[in-house]
Amino acid sequence: MENENTQVQTHGVKRPWEGTTIGVLDIIGLVLMGIVLVILIFAVIGGGAMLSQMLQGSGMQNFPMASFLATMGTFLLIPVILFFILGIFITVGIFKGQKWAIIVSIIFTVLALLSSFSQGVQYLSLALNAFVLYLEIMCVKHPFYNKK
Repeated sequence: MENENTQVQTHGVKRPWEGTTIGVLDIIGLVLMGIVLVILIFAVIGGGAMLSQMLQGSGMQNFPMASFLATMGTFLLIPVILFFILGIFITVGIFKGQKWAIIVSIIFTVLALLSSFSQGVQYLSLALNAFVLYLEIMCVKHPFYNKK
C-alpha cells in the first residue's frame, strides 16, 4: 500500500514528528561528532609526528614522552569512536521505531541536562536539552515506539 506521506509506518502507526525531530537532531550531532573525530585523528597522527621531529631535532635518543603522548591521544580517540558508533545505532533505532533507542537517548539527555549545571547554569544547553527530553518523553508514550 503506497502512502503519499513520507513518514514511516509500523503496524499502521506513523512515526510522530517528535521522533523525526529527535532523529534529525541526532544526525546533526553525528555530523559534528564525525568532524571532531577527523580532527582528533589528524591531531593524534600529526601531533605524534611533529613531537617526534621536535625531540629528534633536539638530539634526544629516547622518545618516551612522544610515545606516551601518542598513547594518550589514542586512548582519547577510542571513546569518541565508540560514542560515534553508539550514536549511529541510536539514530537508526529512533527512525525505525525501536523503544530501546528512545530510552538510551533519554539517559544521555538527562546526563546532558545535569552537565548544564556543571560550571554555572548554561541556559542555551539547558533549554535545548529540556526540549529534546520533552520530545523523547512524547515518543516513549507514542504507539509507534510501543509495538506489541
